[in-house]
Amino acid sequence: MEDKKTTYDELLVKIKNQEQKMNKAKRLYLFVSRINQLIVRIQDRKQLFQEVCDVAIEVGKFKMAWIGLINPETKEVLPVSVAGDHQDYLSIVKTISLSSKQKGGTGPAGIAMRTAKYKLCNAIEDDPIMEPWREEALKKGFLSVMALPIKMFDKVIGVFVIYAAEKNYFDDEEIQLLDNATSDVSFALEFFEKEKMRKRAEEAVAQSEKRFHTLTEVSPVGIYRTDLTGATTYVNQRWTQIVGINFEQSMGSGWYLAIHPDDQVKLFNEWKKVVKNREKSLLEYRFVKPDGTIVWVIGQATPETNAENQIIGFIGTITDITERKLAEDKFLSANKKLEAIIQAIPDMIFEIGLDSIIYNYHSQNTNSLLMPVEQFIGKKIPDVLPPNAAQTCLYALKEASEKGFSNGEQYTLEMPDGLHWYELSIAPMKEEANKEPHFICISRDITEQHKMNEEIQKSKEQAEAANKYKTDFLANMSHEIRTPLNGIIGFTSLLMETKLEEKQQKYMSTINESAMTLMDIVNDILDFSKIEAGKLELKIEEVDLFALSNQIISLFKYQATQKQIDLILNIDASVPQFVFVDLLRLKQIVVNLLGNAIKFTQKGQIRLDIEALLPIEADYVHLSFSVKDTGIGINPKNRDKIFHSFVQEDNSTSRQFGGTGLGLAISNQLLELMDSKLQLESIPGEGSNFYFCITLKKSNFKIQHQSQSEKMTVAKPIPGSKKVLIVEDNKINMFLAKTLIQKIIPDCSILEAFDGEQAVEQYKIQQPDIILMDIQMPNKNGFEATYEIRKIEENSFTPIVALTAGIFIEEKEECLKSGMNDYITKPIIPSDLEIVLNKWLVG
Repeated sequence: MEDKKTTYDELLVKIKNQEQKMNKAKRLYLFVSRINQLIVRIQDRKQLFQEVCDVAIEVGKFKMAWIGLINPETKEVLPVSVAGDHQDYLSIVKTISLSSKQKGGTGPAGIAMRTAKYKLCNAIEDDPIMEPWREEALKKGFLSVMALPIKMFDKVIGVFVIYAAEKNYFDDEEIQLLDNATSDVSFALEFFEKEKMRKRAEEAVAQSEKRFHTLTEVSPVGIYRTDLTGATTYVNQRWTQIVGINFEQSMGSGWYLAIHPDDQVKLFNEWKKVVKNREKSLLEYRFVKPDGTIVWVIGQATPETNAENQIIGFIGTITDITERKLAEDKFLSANKKLEAIIQAIPDMIFEIGLDSIIYNYHSQNTNSLLMPVEQFIGKKIPDVLPPNAAQTCLYALKEASEKGFSNGEQYTLEMPDGLHWYELSIAPMKEEANKEPHFICISRDITEQHKMNEEIQKSKEQAEAANKYKTDFLANMSHEIRTPLNGIIGFTSLLMETKLEEKQQKYMSTINESAMTLMDIVNDILDFSKIEAGKLELKIEEVDLFALSNQIISLFKYQATQKQIDLILNIDASVPQFVFVDLLRLKQIVVNLLGNAIKFTQKGQIRLDIEALLPIEADYVHLSFSVKDTGIGINPKNRDKIFHSFVQEDNSTSRQFGGTGLGLAISNQLLELMDSKLQLESIPGEGSNFYFCITLKKSNFKIQHQSQSEKMTVAKPIPGSKKVLIVEDNKINMFLAKTLIQKIIPDCSILEAFDGEQAVEQYKIQQPDIILMDIQMPNKNGFEATYEIRKIEENSFTPIVALTAGIFIEEKEECLKSGMNDYITKPIIPSDLEIVLNKWLVG
């Protein structure tokens, strides 16, 4: 009885298990069926994934289901859909990876994706591959799990994972059903992708067609399409603009009628060749517009084929090249002109390589060639030119290659008619980057120019020699005139210091003034000579402008008073007191202008105005010097003339007022050295205004040295007995020098020597305290005598002071170079002599 009962219970259990299995199978079949329905209905991958997970829970009665996709960059699996009792399970468990080296890659999902096969775990609590997730899985009530790879086009892109609440839940039949369901999902994904690709392709075709038509309508070139016979089926708007006929007229063979008659046969033959050889066409031809205008185009045609690679027509373009053709015609015309010009150039034009090979000759000039053209083309320069000429050419070629040009190198060739000079100009030709550079070499015959330059050089040397003769003559004249003037001025000055009757005093004063006037004339001529020879230089020094201006005015006070003329000095308040300038030359200019004003003004006034001009600067000042008078004025036609050398307004001026006509010319030349010039405003009968502007550097310090006049006032007679040797060949000047020295050094012993030889002998015997040495003397001049004295000097030192009638700076420098210590210019000014003697005898 018990055996029957056992058998019955077992049968009930077996029936119950069979029912459960059937119910599970029904759920799975229904699950698969629902997935197939989803595939038909859904067109979106995201929705598909989510509903598959939902159906797995709702229909398949699984505990949880999720789908994850592979991140291509990190190779990690990112969940995209989840359903069921997940309760943040995916955020708690380890990251799932494709790598078997990471814990996240050792579970069912990682294995399924790596192997591209499903992975089953029917006992989560016992299976070691679930070790990283076991604890959390069991908490959730997950006892079995199955991971199925999701593929698309045979490539694993993700995983479908389902969890069951029963152990050993999955058997072979269920595994097969779930695998098939996953395959259906893969099929749906592939379908979705294919649909996307199809739609993209259709959109691309539509866009392409749209772009084609848009591009053809906005294209700057004409576009056309023809059938196999050449009949037009389409032209764009630009094509009709170029050809000049509308769309309807261009269809069929209408376009062919617009071809220029001279080009129709050429175009027809080209078309036949393209059809026969199945090749592209490129041809230049002309259209004739309805208004008769000719249009040049460059046409391209490409065969259009069908799917069977059969030619069904042609697609082509035309580009308007009319402007290019016109430019080419102009270029050809200009090129012909250029060739004509080159042919007319008398110079020799060679084309040379960096290797010194002569590649071409571009000139008709063959008269200057050493050999016929055909004999030197292809040869190197050293092979066709003499060594010296070849070396010059090679140097110029190297210079052109390094600097980009060479100009001015010269060489000579011995020609049948004599020696010829040539000048080279070499520059690189414009070549393509991959080509060896060539150079254009122009060789010009400059023989006549060279001869002319030689003549000019000879003329220059002759002029310089003549100028030197003139300078030497003026130097000698200066010496010869100054020597007697020295005696006249010196002795009249001494006589005027003695007790004379009033008439005698007047006579002496007249003689002295006449001698000084003659000296001024000599100085003007010598100044002019120095300026003309370029030997006059400015000596810039610190100057008290206020003191200088008052000193100049004082020079003319007496003359102005005598003529009852008002002499006015006006210095603007903005004028600085101390400036840097050549005192002597500025004084010379202003004295000349005031002297002329005094000379040519009989009544009224004369003004010297000094003003500062804008702009005001920190270190420099722009000064205006103006001398205004109420004199006779100057005729407008003579205004330029008076600034010329040795010229006055007219001859009557010279006879009435005197003068050399050099004053204004010299003043203007001195101002030119100061970057200025004299300006003139004048009204005949009313007066004149001579003015100039100069820029001077300001000085912030007062002048430290004493003026000449101050020195004269403080100078005292030199005490003690002194030996003074005077070397002078002129007896009058000797007597004058002795007289002046005796006044300065009352207790002195004067020694006399009348030439250089006597001076050397006197020095050896007497050993004087100071020597006053004339320069130009017979037998031995002052330079030679000084040189000998310095040679025989041993432990002593004797100051030697030159007494020179020359005023050229070279002569003064020569005095110092020869061993002299100082110099005094004739005529001797007593105060100057006194200063020099004090300087060297007292210290």
